[in-house]
Amino acid sequence: MLAKHLAALQVVAEDGITYNLYNGQNPADLMFLDGAGMAEVRRITQRTPLQNGVVDKGFRLEPRKMTLALFVNQQTERDADIMRDKLAYIFGPTITALQLKATRLDGTVRAIDCFVDGVLDFPQSDRMGASQKILVPLVAPDPTFYDPTRQSVTTSLSTGTGNISVPSAGLTADEWPVFEVTGPITSLRIQHSPVADLLDIVGAIPSGETWEFDLRPTYKTLKRMSDGANRLNFLATGTIRYYSTLRLLGDKLTKSYNQTANAFTVTGTSTTGASQIVMRYYKRYLSL
Repeated sequence: MLAKHLAALQVVAEDGITYNLYNGQNPADLMFLDGAGMAEVRRITQRTPLQNGVVDKGFRLEPRKMTLALFVNQQTERDADIMRDKLAYIFGPTITALQLKATRLDGTVRAIDCFVDGVLDFPQSDRMGASQKILVPLVAPDPTFYDPTRQSVTTSLSTGTGNISVPSAGLTADEWPVFEVTGPITSLRIQHSPVADLLDIVGAIPSGETWEFDLRPTYKTLKRMSDGANRLNFLATGTIRYYSTLRLLGDKLTKSYNQTANAFTVTGTSTTGASQIVMRYYKRYLSL
């Protein structure tokens, strides 16, 4: 009953265990995953008095709704009950997201974080002996897929200047990076090209300390990594707004600036051989 749309599908449950949903019936085989194309696009519009039509102000992607269809096919009805219990355990209510990891037919792997949103039923009217089709309703708050192998770039700041470049080719969605800066460094500045977003730190990151700039929408934190102490008060007032916009741009938007890469220029003073910056990010995509 293995679907031919994907080479494999796995789910990493809240307990951290990875379950295979293909070619093994433990707990079930993939039939199909609907809703894995483009997420719903919502245009943002504005209208002034007496205006015909509206002014388009851009767009936002809505949370992604997906339906995961699985097939239980066991030797006995008792075995089928065991598999249904296992599915209820995997897809029961969770505090943290499930991770779906799909291996495409070209061998590449893309993942998405999601929750069960709705009714996961095992209707008796659909059972045929020890076989049954089961529909799992899913919602992904962040509708983009990503390569689950996290990328990392490390650059020395020993001379007071460092550069990071990330090619945008193949990336169809924006990504919010995480920076880890190790001192000593004074008057740190991180500036992004092709746009002019920048982060300025007033004061110094002391020697032996590493500060984490987490730009992801669900975090937006600046903290000392050794103890989690908040350091947002060191962010220059004029650059606070860029915490909401500084990101890795997808290929289409990067090319609109006649560029082929996201470039970050990092500067500061009073540095040593220990001063460095690490950028961590995922390659993101609009669809599976």
